Amino acid sequence: MVSYLNTPPKGEKNKIAIQDSYTSKSEYKGEFAKWYASSIEEFGGPHSVVIPAMICLLPCRLYGLQIADIGCGSGILSRELALRGAEVLGVDLSEDMLELARQAEERIHLGIVYQQDDACVLSSVTDHSQDAVTMCLSLTDMPNIEAVFSQISRILKFGGCLIASLPHPCAPCSSHIGLDYPQHSYYEEIRWMSSNRQSVRGRIPTYHRPLSLYINLALQHGLVLERMLEPQPSPLLLARYPQYERVPYMLVLRFRLQCFRPQENETWQK
Repeated sequence: MVSYLNTPPKGEKNKIAIQDSYTSKSEYKGEFAKWYASSIEEFGGPHSVVIPAMICLLPCRLYGLQIADIGCGSGILSRELALRGAEVLGVDLSEDMLELARQAEERIHLGIVYQQDDACVLSSVTDHSQDAVTMCLSLTDMPNIEAVFSQISRILKFGGCLIASLPHPCAPCSSHIGLDYPQHSYYEEIRWMSSNRQSVRGRIPTYHRPLSLYINLALQHGLVLERMLEPQPSPLLLARYPQYERVPYMLVLRFRLQCFRPQENETWQK
């Protein structure tokens, strides 16, 4: 059940209300966009873990495949896909992040097309035009994931796949004292911020959702879960947070678009 919180309960200051309007806006702009992009390039972070796992779940041969990289940011995954021969469309809401991606494309031309668009709308992408869709750590930035899944279902070719990576919903977050679990309930859908102000999630909010919400909303739009990976942190991060050897870190999911849609009046077994 989704919780719409107008005021956070006492002791839960990191909770932020989910707005009923689901208005999309980019938090990745200005100096933060530059800092975020440079930190990925320099340190890798979770991207260095999830990108190899995402590529592992894609077809072995990407040459000529049409792939939309939704929430592409500065294009770190888009470039990996293009280097493997895919025809990549990078989509992001942040014009500042797209500008960094286009600058990288100017330095090394890979044929990637970057387009500013809202993942909840995707008005720039035609119906059933994409062999695959990728979302690298972007799904938890999006306020209305049901609208996102609806649009992905629309732009994918039948039989096409969605590869999405996200922080594991059961994972703790880093803090100044090590690893710590947020104070919100696992079962809530909530927008929150980390207490670690040096981390990305300590600077901009993110959405926590239970795993079942992702899987069930995707299924409602014909996207059936095929495979799931739970990659562990890099050795560098494990050295800093050895607790990650025993708890989840990241999650990578592969969904396949089926040729059917569950009907609204269809009865599902409880």
